[in-house]
Amino acid sequence: MAKRKKRVGDLPRDTDATTAAPLDIPDICLEIRQLHATREKYIAAAIRIENTRAGLVRDSIGYKSTQDEGEREKGKKAAASVISAVLAKKKTGYDFLAPLILQMEDGIAAPRKIADEHGKQLVRLVKQLPVSVWVAGVRGFGLMNFARIIGEAGDLSLYANPGKLWKRLGLAPIESKGKNQMPSTWRLKGGLTAEEWTLAGYSPRRRGISFVASECLLKLNKGEYRKRYDEAKATFKEKHPDCKDIHAHKHAMLCMVKRLILNLWVEWNSHMKKLAA
Repeated sequence: MAKRKKRVGDLPRDTDATTAAPLDIPDICLEIRQLHATREKYIAAAIRIENTRAGLVRDSIGYKSTQDEGEREKGKKAAASVISAVLAKKKTGYDFLAPLILQMEDGIAAPRKIADEHGKQLVRLVKQLPVSVWVAGVRGFGLMNFARIIGEAGDLSLYANPGKLWKRLGLAPIESKGKNQMPSTWRLKGGLTAEEWTLAGYSPRRRGISFVASECLLKLNKGEYRKRYDEAKATFKEKHPDCKDIHAHKHAMLCMVKRLILNLWVEWNSHMKKLAA
């Protein structure tokens, strides 16, 4: 009987890039992508239940989704307060909602638990990639953020240059009708056809993953990436003295995470060349 081909998932769980048996990197990336996609579905399922519960509580305490924006925001905060109090076993004045809130909490916890387990598996998998040693040395990046990027982008050696990887992760501008704007600007102001959006390949989810990575860098990295953020923010303010601080902040965050992705692409392909030699 022919021996079954060993899959990535069959490997010992405590392996890392320095001790793992030689593996086919594209296969590891494929395993990561599949596991990441499943994990995202469990996270989305938990979020749907959370949002449904928040809506039910909001309606039950007198707020409606049809009210103006200000009232809707008050309703969200009031619902969140009631839910937090019930989960903390505190009196709320809305005790009749406690059974609903607690029962739905079980429905939220189940997919969250599975997503957490998938997250641990993803970290074990990315530890087998040679570049994981470099990733671990970048304070504020982290193996989970790295796993999510590989989960969305796959094998980084398939991208001819960093610009193509930026585009995949929603970090590159889209050109149309003589304008070259970031996807977020096109979404806010409009102007792209459905076909143009399809050709651009933009995904809010992938952009969100990049945004989370940039937030972690901003909070924890005091080296190259924080320096890139500070420089980009100062330059933007100098060029646009009347801009709001939030606009300068968002621009600097984009520049910082693009530098991270650039360095990741360079490190990845450097390791791949060494393995191929």
